[in-house]
Amino acid sequence: MREQWQTLRRVLQYYPRVFALIWQTNPGSTLVIFGLTVVNALARPAQIWLVKVIIDRVNLLLAAADPNTAVDWPQLITPAALFALVLILGDVSQSLVLALRTTLGEQADYHVRGLLLAKASTLDIAFFETPAFYDQLENAQSDSWRMRNLPWILVDTSGQMLSLLATFGLLARLNPLIIPLLLLTSLPQLVTQAQRANAMFKVWTERAPTQRMVYYLVNLLSQRESVKEVRLFGLQAPFLQRYFKYSHQFIQENKALAFRYERVNLLTVLLSVFGIGIVWAYGIFQAALARITLGDLALIFQAAQQIRSGLGSLFHTMGVFYEHSLFVSNLYHFLDLAPDAVDGALQTQGVQKVSSPLVQGIEFRNVSFRYPGTERAVLNNVSFTIQPRATVAVVGENGAGKTTLIKLLTRFYDPTAGEILLDGRDLRDYDLADLRRQIGVIFQDFVRYDLTAKENIGFGQVEYLAEMDRIVAAAGKGGAVPVIEKLAEKYETTLGRTFENGADLSGGEWQKLALSRAFMRDAQILILDEPTAALDALAEYEVYNRFAELTTGKTTIFISHRFSTVRMAQQILVLDDGQLIEEGSHVELMAQNGQYARMFSAQAERYQ
Repeated sequence: MREQWQTLRRVLQYYPRVFALIWQTNPGSTLVIFGLTVVNALARPAQIWLVKVIIDRVNLLLAAADPNTAVDWPQLITPAALFALVLILGDVSQSLVLALRTTLGEQADYHVRGLLLAKASTLDIAFFETPAFYDQLENAQSDSWRMRNLPWILVDTSGQMLSLLATFGLLARLNPLIIPLLLLTSLPQLVTQAQRANAMFKVWTERAPTQRMVYYLVNLLSQRESVKEVRLFGLQAPFLQRYFKYSHQFIQENKALAFRYERVNLLTVLLSVFGIGIVWAYGIFQAALARITLGDLALIFQAAQQIRSGLGSLFHTMGVFYEHSLFVSNLYHFLDLAPDAVDGALQTQGVQKVSSPLVQGIEFRNVSFRYPGTERAVLNNVSFTIQPRATVAVVGENGAGKTTLIKLLTRFYDPTAGEILLDGRDLRDYDLADLRRQIGVIFQDFVRYDLTAKENIGFGQVEYLAEMDRIVAAAGKGGAVPVIEKLAEKYETTLGRTFENGADLSGGEWQKLALSRAFMRDAQILILDEPTAALDALAEYEVYNRFAELTTGKTTIFISHRFSTVRMAQQILVLDDGQLIEEGSHVELMAQNGQYARMFSAQAERYQ
């Protein structure tokens, strides 16, 4: 029980943030909702009181039974008219509240999803290397819808409490002891709701890794990128088997949880019925002894039933509020993640601007690196220097550390040991955004944006997205102009198969767009990771024939397995198992007759 109270105290701290979110969405509508909730909350007690008044006045008229006495119709019509008015106000206010809540809830839902995306976009790449982060993100995303419900649940709770207080007031004038009796016989329902919420929260939170596996299986079975291989290897059956296995597991867990607490809930309902039975018996006894009027008796029956159902509804709402708050804690836990909450996250960010042009170039000084959560060093004591405006190739077997070297230079990570200098300054001294503006990159696993061709290129320097001359020039450098000229709407053509009328491209055509995107950026450093991997031989030949022209004035680093193109670099770095084992020009490395010479000769033999 102590743990539950501590949890309740903790989750209640989130409510001001939740309410602030709704208030920021639309303050006027929020105030109107609260006002209408008050009207709706007081409508039911007012109806109970007016029924008592009507019955007592009719009873007085019947008791008089004097045919010569004129009926005082206003005495009867007035409470009846007020009853009708209160009924209308209650129904109208309830209807308006539901409509306003639906609209505001939708706005809040989009806003929360935006907050999650904004937070994820600010976190270092290191977070995306850890499974625990994806569990946190899964819990936050799957429970974000609860955020928009929390304020309305508390509004409902406030309205229910106000209605109950007014109804308690009606009964207290007859006998104050009725109130503690009804509370004591209904309170166990609240305890049951809290226990159920805790159990559900525990089950769903622990389920996050398995739930991600289910989503992954769904994507494998339904996404265009995977469907061909899944069909080819006949993987539908085993993947479906796993999907249904996990689904059955979830259903059984939910069923067991529901029935376990439903049995307890039945007992609490019977206890509350016992409490209201005592109140009704008391009312009948008092009316039979003429200690209360028939209107009072009607009031007791209605008010007691209203309190019983109201308390049940209140405790259920409070249970749902408690449950939602537990889950929303996942959301705020994600939103409150500290930038350095994971191993390998960037610790510092300087303010220095990158000088233009570069004077001293780039220096890796005794750089070692391992990815967060791993023990193996991907780079080990690597040192080299790249002169400004030089063209450098990085070669090596898969897993040698080539792409990792690029990730360190673009400062997605900081070295585990050693330092990387740009113009004699540690990369940590530079403003991160300014540093990355100076680097144009095409990664081997570049993104294919299922948006327009114009955007696929313009995203390389998004602030110039509206400048078509710049986009066309970048397309020319990347060899994408012939690709775009074949499209129905040229640069405005939507690409890919995600959206209607999208034009699909070959792998080589996508790569030309990605190359153009890299050339779109007016950067001093150009990094190309396997820039021609998907191009045919003629297209590759055309790119590298123009390479000197395209990279004029830039410090260029490219990774390639094709040694026919590597040989054009002024400087070649040979990596092996995370270490720099050779360095020099093509002629120098061939003369050394080492690893580079063996790799070059082995590849050349395949073309003889």
